[in-house]
Amino acid sequence: MQAIIGLRYDIHLATNSGRLATKILIVEDDAPSAQAIGEVLELEGFDVRRAANATDAIAITSAFAPHVVLVDLQLPEVADGRSFVEGYRRSARPAASVIVMSGRIDGSAIAKSAGADAYIAKPIDFDALLRAISLTLSAA
Repeated sequence: MQAIIGLRYDIHLATNSGRLATKILIVEDDAPSAQAIGEVLELEGFDVRRAANATDAIAITSAFAPHVVLVDLQLPEVADGRSFVEGYRRSARPAASVIVMSGRIDGSAIAKSAGADAYIAKPIDFDALLRAISLTLSAA
């Protein structure tokens, strides 16, 4: 698991006309946060979908088949995002890279034990987020 905190990284994701954009699912119950993250990723050329909870995220992954799932550690409907990550890892075919986002002090340890590929501290540093996405995609 990669711990990406406060690193500056410039990423250029210009897509070729023959290539499909990388698909990212944001699982975040805070609507303004999900919107801001989504807008940044869309400007970088990603195909983005958003889910406000684990139930919606599961439904979206079936049809959307994301390459990366960004998941908030504290979601409604489950004790924490850990349950979502563990369940997703067991059921997803093909499995996407999973990046956990959290403002919790123990967020990195929880993300690692749940099987996440990377962890991003909140508030989100967008350069660090783009670097984490790049690293998880290149490792996949």
